[in-house]
Amino acid sequence: AFGLCRGRLAARAATLEADDLSAYDVVVCVDYTVLEQVRALARDQVEAGADAAEVEAAEARVLCLTDFLAFEGADRMEALDEELRDLVARHYTAAAALTELPSVAPSDAAQWEQFLACAVLGCAALTSCLKERIDLWFVDAFLELLEATYPTSALLEGVHWAEAEEVLRRHQVTGGLDPRERKRLFGEHCERLRQREGGARRGD
Repeated sequence: AFGLCRGRLAARAATLEADDLSAYDVVVCVDYTVLEQVRALARDQVEAGADAAEVEAAEARVLCLTDFLAFEGADRMEALDEELRDLVARHYTAAAALTELPSVAPSDAAQWEQFLACAVLGCAALTSCLKERIDLWFVDAFLELLEATYPTSALLEGVHWAEAEEVLRRHQVTGGLDPRERKRLFGEHCERLRQREGGARRGD
């Protein structure tokens, strides 16, 4: 349902090393017990002589799965297929208010189903959060590309969107945005340049 690689999901678990904390943008722990163990790895680096500020930043990137239940972006349920949506819907109130995944055994069918629903909602919230952050990165990268390619209105003189699109599409980052979104951002960039340069002329 999440588009995750089945091969990796079925692979043997890897051991998290202290160096991994600086290699990833975020490390998500299943509960706060694991989170404290992972953050302890970071603190051990300080004792080993690592830069305290870098270690503090690494600790901040270690989060618990249930932390993402507070994410208020796109509808978390949209990340799920129909079967998983039905599962979560039966336990949504309890799952949405959770601060940590409960410790239960599969032998307790009712509690186990609620646990699965909570875990699924947490993963859906995580997926939605990451997708939004990635989308925002593509928008920011495209805006930087516009600024670098067309920094002044003079360079846009007589340039229509089709021509600009052909130039911009030579850069890989444009592939992360819908063509309509690129066109909209191009139009907004043109307007910003007109306002910026108009204001500068009035100030001369």
